[in-house]
Amino acid sequence: MGRYRAVVVGAGFAGVEMPQNHTQGYLEHPRTELAGLIDTSEERLEWLRLSGTIPPGVGLTSDLSFLSLWCPHLISIATPEKTHLEVFRRILGFFTPLGLFIEKPLATTVAGAREIAERSEELGISVQVNHARAWDLDVRRMPRPETIRYGGGPWRNDVHAHHLAGLYKDRPRVLPDGREPGLFSDSVPLWGRIRQNTMGKAISDLISAIEYGTEPQCPPHDAIRAIEATLKDHR
Repeated sequence: MGRYRAVVVGAGFAGVEMPQNHTQGYLEHPRTELAGLIDTSEERLEWLRLSGTIPPGVGLTSDLSFLSLWCPHLISIATPEKTHLEVFRRILGFFTPLGLFIEKPLATTVAGAREIAERSEELGISVQVNHARAWDLDVRRMPRPETIRYGGGPWRNDVHAHHLAGLYKDRPRVLPDGREPGLFSDSVPLWGRIRQNTMGKAISDLISAIEYGTEPQCPPHDAIRAIEATLKDHR
């Protein structure tokens, strides 16, 4: 296949605003074209229309049924984390894509995450979870830290910390940190280390998984382990 049609569900922070967001990722990737952006807020969509943030020709709607019209190969779920499972279910009511790119965490319960993973496997959908540091070579090349510390809410950095720890064969300790929200390798802030185009790498990896039948670099089972560890932290 040449170019992949993509749709982003969720026009908030992860979908549009953060420095490396899903919308930007598809607009800039040489093998994708952004067909549409879906959000429940009509005011948000109107702002996007008037601001020029989204190029002409990209559909903007609050109606998920447009998936049946656009028939995207790739769909991003960039809605608030507590909605991921429900959005996943509703998407499948209108269209089954080749790939799903889901913002972390995969879901906020282990049962919900497993439902997404198992249903996607049944339907032959490749699922990539956006744990950005998995694609950042600067982070991956760092020596194994003794500890990875996190500040902020459980779904902001805690789940990232547990996923990152899982990338090492000898898993580092993951500990809460009383400082400002962030992710720290021992005492070194990790957020500022993400300088590479991790969104582009993630999309390329998802396309490769679709085309070659391989597992994406951030598959659901790794994301589920991070969710389990995060929930254990906050019992």
